[in-house]
Amino acid sequence: MRISHFTVTFIALCLSFLTGPLRGQGSHPFRHLNVDNGLSSNYVVDIAQDYQGFIWIATESGLNKFDGTEVTVYNTQNSALSSNELNTVYCDPSTRTVYIGTQRHGLCVYDCVSQQFTARYNSQNGLLSSDVTDLSRAADGGIWVTHYHLGVEHFDPKSHTFTPWRMSDIAHFEGTSWCSRDDGNGHLYVGHDGQGMSLIDLKQRTCRSFTHQDDPHSLPGNIVHCIFIDRDHRVWVGTNNGLALFHPEQGTFTTFRHEEGNPHSLLSNYVYDIGQADDGRLWVCTQMGGVSILDPQALSSGDVRFDNIGAGQRDGISSANARCFFQDSFGNIWIGNYRQGIDFLSYERPIFRTLLPTGSSTDASGANQVWSLAVDNRSLLWAGCENRLVAFDGEREAFTLELTGLASPNTHVNALYKDRKGLLWLGLYNDGVLTCDPATRRLTRIASPNPALDVRDFHEDADGTTWVATRNGLYICRNGKLERRDDITRQLPDRMVNRILRDRKGNLWVGTFGKGIVAFNPAYKLICALDETNGLGSNAVNDCLVDRQGGIWIATRNGISCLPDPSRPKDCRLYSGKQGLVNVHVRALAEDRDGEIWLSTNGGISRWNRKEQQFENYTSDEGVPKGDFMDGAVCTDRNGQLCFGSQRGVCSFSPTDIDRPRRLSPVVITEVRSFSSTGDMKNLERILPLADGQTIRLAHDENTFHIAFNVMDYTRSRQVEYAYLMEGLHTAWFENGNDHRVMFRNLPPGTYTFRVKARLRNQPWSTDETSVSIRILPPLWLTGYAKLFYLAVGCLLLYLALRFYKHRLELENRLKLERHQHENDRKLNDERLRFYTNMTHELRTPLTLILGPLEDLLQDKTLSPGHANKLSAIRDSSVRLLNLINQLLEFRKTETENRRLCVERADLGKLVQEIGLRYKELNSNARVDFRLSIAPTDTTLYFDPDVMTIILDNLLSNAIKYTPQGSISLSIATETTDGTRHTVIRISDTGHGISAEALPHIFERFYRIDKGRSRKQGGTGLGLAIVKNAVAIHGGTITARERERGGLEFVFTLKKHS
Repeated sequence: MRISHFTVTFIALCLSFLTGPLRGQGSHPFRHLNVDNGLSSNYVVDIAQDYQGFIWIATESGLNKFDGTEVTVYNTQNSALSSNELNTVYCDPSTRTVYIGTQRHGLCVYDCVSQQFTARYNSQNGLLSSDVTDLSRAADGGIWVTHYHLGVEHFDPKSHTFTPWRMSDIAHFEGTSWCSRDDGNGHLYVGHDGQGMSLIDLKQRTCRSFTHQDDPHSLPGNIVHCIFIDRDHRVWVGTNNGLALFHPEQGTFTTFRHEEGNPHSLLSNYVYDIGQADDGRLWVCTQMGGVSILDPQALSSGDVRFDNIGAGQRDGISSANARCFFQDSFGNIWIGNYRQGIDFLSYERPIFRTLLPTGSSTDASGANQVWSLAVDNRSLLWAGCENRLVAFDGEREAFTLELTGLASPNTHVNALYKDRKGLLWLGLYNDGVLTCDPATRRLTRIASPNPALDVRDFHEDADGTTWVATRNGLYICRNGKLERRDDITRQLPDRMVNRILRDRKGNLWVGTFGKGIVAFNPAYKLICALDETNGLGSNAVNDCLVDRQGGIWIATRNGISCLPDPSRPKDCRLYSGKQGLVNVHVRALAEDRDGEIWLSTNGGISRWNRKEQQFENYTSDEGVPKGDFMDGAVCTDRNGQLCFGSQRGVCSFSPTDIDRPRRLSPVVITEVRSFSSTGDMKNLERILPLADGQTIRLAHDENTFHIAFNVMDYTRSRQVEYAYLMEGLHTAWFENGNDHRVMFRNLPPGTYTFRVKARLRNQPWSTDETSVSIRILPPLWLTGYAKLFYLAVGCLLLYLALRFYKHRLELENRLKLERHQHENDRKLNDERLRFYTNMTHELRTPLTLILGPLEDLLQDKTLSPGHANKLSAIRDSSVRLLNLINQLLEFRKTETENRRLCVERADLGKLVQEIGLRYKELNSNARVDFRLSIAPTDTTLYFDPDVMTIILDNLLSNAIKYTPQGSISLSIATETTDGTRHTVIRISDTGHGISAEALPHIFERFYRIDKGRSRKQGGTGLGLAIVKNAVAIHGGTITARERERGGLEFVFTLKKHS
């Protein structure tokens, strides 16, 4: 059990609180946590607190971790906890671990840093037995593990080793055990189940036993559930038959038991746990009794008195089965209850306190309603309830005054008002007016012309005239009777009057139910009217107030309106939701001693901050009753305390306590949970370790995560507001209200620092911050090594690109040069052709003139044979020269596209046959076999006979020229390819042939395969070029290929048109 250390100021605060309500007759403001708040079970057996401030609650159905706001449950289904049936829980701050003792399944260890169960011990791996009944601190920093059977053992958290202390090894150490305590002086106390208590000397390994005897100074009972050693080293023993103080030197006990009829004796003799609070008092948890509180300092005086907290009393504990006590590091007290969960007592007296009428239950819907309030001259607070008045003296209810007999059984006190004489005026619902003398408690009915008046408000003038506001207009009380003021009522826009008051100038202000507020001058003439059109938030006026500066405040169902100067209604100001009012339905108004305006709403209590021009709101988180407050139900006592009536009693508080500095514990980051998805689209969650100062590292696919944080002090947790900043993502703080979780989604890789701070609601932000560093790792393809690789690859690609660009430039320059060279060659060739053409024109005419006389001379019979042969040679040479000149002219025509076809439809086969027969007859070489093959197919098509003749002459003359022996073949046939008919002419020979390297160039002009052979044969290199152009003009194709057995074959193909 850990007890925290506080400053002197805070101890004094706790003492003033605890010695007040807990020792007197006042209420005990316990709060309750049970299964409705998330606990796994209401059967609580032990409570502890870890180094971060988490409260650990062991139950008989699971382990619970409480962060001040939410409960996290661990059981065998969702964790590695070995059993749900627990006996004890112990937190070791030195190792930041939590140890859980189970009833039958050994010991479990929870690591607070990794937030995982890290070990399980049982009888199979080190423990004496698997039934662990208690865990307590050893003097050397270890842990004493108490087993129900076999004995106890010492556990060293650092070496994770157990040292057994078996009953069989120590004389007189026997029985079954519930608990053990180390006194720090070498002794271990062990409490047994039916065998009393054992005192073990750890050095001598000896044991002394103490049991119940007839002696009154013996142990009062043999069942010992708890042993506690207080700060003054007193040993307290809780048994099944009373509380005992052990005196080790004498070996005797002083017993404290329950005494019938003595309210200051022990509540029950069956003691389960003992603890000591920071003020030094002992808290004794009993079975079927509750909690008894003992001041050990009273032992010296002999006046031992227990302050008892039982079940069933207002604000008491929830059940009489108090099982365990714990005070946390903040000073809060936790009582574990075996049937009703946990009872929580704050170290701080609530600022807002609730007074409930006697006989009322906090769950009753109508019994707690307080419709009106007033304070009498003796400072008693009077509350108008249903058919009764209840008087409070401070926080204690003094008495109840029933209205039965004088009032309708179905009425309630709508209005309470104390006049100058101290008389209380009671305005009843549909039942007129009563007066009450607080001194004698005598009730008197005021006569009325309408007995069923619904009375809403009272006001007393300086002359003692009492005004009565009703739902049927205005009345005054004169001579003990009510009289209606028809002169005023007739001027009202609405006869349903809710509130009346007079300002400093004597003007009468009347607030109505649905027509706003109106003002009458002292002569009761209407001078002013305010409604929704000129300053009010709503036409329903619930309350009115004149402040100390003379201004008028008006409460409506849509905020409050203020008239700083009632003589200037145009200056009316409306304050509502825009100024931060959380609930705009305002019920009542009050002014405190500092001139601050307070108001009750359907959402709690609010204060108007004049300096900030904003509302400060206080809700049930600060102790304000939940539910609606009542119209006009407010009063101020002599001490300046404000009281507001609500559906759940009287809300009472001192405005000076609001601004009192209140301690706020640091924010604790309680959890970082990452979310990622697998390939099968399943979401994976991972809770990340929270080690001090260490950076949380997340994978790139864990970049969606939430961070939970909290103020671990349960007293403050509901009053706290948070703000956070994620450095690396944001530059401004974000206010998060009371929400203690923040979700971040898809953050890019990088390093971030999450900072969070807190404040109490309506107070400035704390300067203390809590932070955690988070680093999201980049994916493999974005790591530093990957970037270096990308840089290297980029440099390589850049180098290759530059090299490629350089090579491309070189190729482009080379291409430009080649194009330029080609252009020059073409120009040179064109120039050559022009020259050849001109020359051929100049030579053709003389040759023609020479050939004519030569033919005549050759016809002369008188020439000698010698001369005739010479002339024949001259003629042959001239004919050859003329043919060359004609070829040159023909090539020039085809090159310049000046050649025009004279197409006619004829039989190409017939032309081929004629030319073939002519060459066959002219063949003078007996070693050459000239073959002609004309297929019996239709070879009729469109062609130019002259051009076709030139083509065949060139091809056949070349074949004869370059075939010294062998055969020459000429054929024509019709073939079909891909559904298209063609006329195909083939000319083949067995001559010299052409090499494979030269074959692609034979159709180029002036190209000669063997210049020596060509020159010898008279070749010019133009014949095949002329053939190719002539074929192209006809739309045909010509190819050449070398034959397998030598020679060459030309294939000339023309498309056959139908």
